Amino acid sequence: MPADYEIIKAACARRSLAIDVEIRPVAFKNGELPAANKCHENVARWLHENPKHVAVRGWLDSGGLLEAHSVVADDEGNLFDVTPRDARIRFIRHNGRDEEFFALLPANNQIHCVLFQ
Repeated sequence: MPADYEIIKAACARRSLAIDVEIRPVAFKNGELPAANKCHENVARWLHENPKHVAVRGWLDSGGLLEAHSVVADDEGNLFDVTPRDARIRFIRHNGRDEEFFALLPANNQIHCVLFQ
């Protein structure tokens, strides 16, 4: 099996471990707001302006549809999302390196877990 398949299958298997992540309304230092649907870019910019924070890669769980997503961990390890959304999210961490996560994209931005059961 290709490595991508195993990573995706493992993410689907961890759906029961999804956690709620706070959506935190923030602004960048120049007053701009994070852009909708630009989570990876928003997190990169947030980290540039807040170097004590770290990126956490993973997947939004929308009832069997996983979407690639990035959130932030603050200096105490609390996760929050800087990308605007209407409601809290269910988030599954990627178990691996950032390089591995981004190598899955864009072909696997969305994963239909029913295909991996």
